Amino acid sequence: MNTSRRPAPPPASSGELHAEMQQLLDTHGFYSPVELLLATNRLGYDDYQAWRRGRHPTLDTLLRDGVDETRTYLGEADTWARALRLQAESVSFFSTNASSGVELNASADPDLAHLLHIEYRRDADVAQPDLFLDGAQAQIQNEIVNAINAHDAAAASVTIGRLAKLDATHWAIDHALTLIDALGATPLDRPDEALKRLEAMETRWLPAASALLRSGARDFLSPLWRDIGRGLEDIDHGPLDPRQHASWAYLNGLDWVNLKRTVLGTPNWESEPLLRTWLALAQWRLAEYRDATRSWFALCWQFPAHFAECVESPTFPNASLQRAWEDAQNQNMDPPITAPWFPAWVLIEHPGYARSIGTCGGASDPERAYDHLVALRTGHSDREDLDHRRALKDLHADLLGRYLALLDT
Repeated sequence: MNTSRRPAPPPASSGELHAEMQQLLDTHGFYSPVELLLATNRLGYDDYQAWRRGRHPTLDTLLRDGVDETRTYLGEADTWARALRLQAESVSFFSTNASSGVELNASADPDLAHLLHIEYRRDADVAQPDLFLDGAQAQIQNEIVNAINAHDAAAASVTIGRLAKLDATHWAIDHALTLIDALGATPLDRPDEALKRLEAMETRWLPAASALLRSGARDFLSPLWRDIGRGLEDIDHGPLDPRQHASWAYLNGLDWVNLKRTVLGTPNWESEPLLRTWLALAQWRLAEYRDATRSWFALCWQFPAHFAECVESPTFPNASLQRAWEDAQNQNMDPPITAPWFPAWVLIEHPGYARSIGTCGGASDPERAYDHLVALRTGHSDREDLDHRRALKDLHADLLGRYLALLDT
């Protein structure tokens, strides 16, 4: 589905851009412009997959920022990558559908195409995967990977036979055979089959794909995770094992639409912090930024420890909110800006949230402080303004002091 009309993500500061790039380096061992666009919501994952399957000639119409802004954004990223003295490597993209092997063009704009087709690696990471393989084995291993990525089990089997003749104990053989087994998986019909498929995914397919395909494991496994999700839809969510909930499989399959649907369709989902967290992530990836922020704020008030764990994770998707949390932790306030007080802090530092999200109507002190700040930020009469200031002072005098200090700047 083409999601290019969805809102673009909020503009990123240089610090946020560098943080996203560092996360990619830490996760994958290299920086990829396409991966950066996916990570920052500037390219939807299903749109990316549609391009890889040859359904779009380029990514141009799928870029949520448009060609010009994307070129500027990736240009800054490219400058930073070069400043880190990462080694540039030209990469090609190939179709993953039935006509696999067809080389794809990322953009009709020459400058943007150049940026999208360059990846950067640390010197220590270059050529490391094949360090102990001779040339023939390395070439065959790459052919196996290409065949598996193209879902061509027959070609992969033939190529495995060639590798086995050179080295019958080669580490890649067992992984490749496991992934061929995954390619032969049929659509699921019953919940008990889905549970067996889930076990196969977690104990066999996921480790094999991670070892053999490396960064390509996500795209290989995504449709298999989605099929598991469909098979799990008739299983009730159990708090002792949330991975048996369909939303867990959709989360791993990057199927944000069905993740959101299955969470909202679960009775009493509001009482499960994991489901709330997954919902917020789905909303963010679907470019429903206001709803995602509401969901994260609800976690702050209802499951504060869980929110703190989420926002401090390197994979937390909202870089702006994450930086606000880091700033809040460095404040010397009484009481401290813990998770329940964090939404109120955000309204002081980022007034735009007050207009876009609105009040929460909660009864706790942090929620009441938040609502008073919404009222102060959205404008009332002088008398009402004074009343809200007094009420905020009674709840958290230091927050009022911070609010007044920023009014004078």
